Amino acid sequence: MSRILVTLSPITGHVRPALPVIRALVDAGHDVLVYTGSKFADAVADAGGTVAHMVRGRDVDDARLDAWSQAQGHRPPGCAGCSGTCGTCSSIRSPTTWTI
Repeated sequence: MSRILVTLSPITGHVRPALPVIRALVDAGHDVLVYTGSKFADAVADAGGTVAHMVRGRDVDDARLDAWSQAQGHRPPGCAGCSGTCGTCSSIRSPTTWTI
């Protein structure tokens, strides 16, 4: 039938909902190539898709995404940049003291 390319950010909330769709496409006879992070290679293969590992972009483990983002100097999720008055920002430390 058709050859289909599915591109998914390597984030659990993006990949897991797509797995039943990939399975349905494969079951319908389509050749499905999935471009995503290496963390999800087994799940994609189990759904019947062929994995194309990310070679460009960020093949990150989403379990460590918040720590990686903060190490790059970005605010943590939910932070409005109020410099500590909200309770979330008060736990932010200088990037030189973060442990990744």
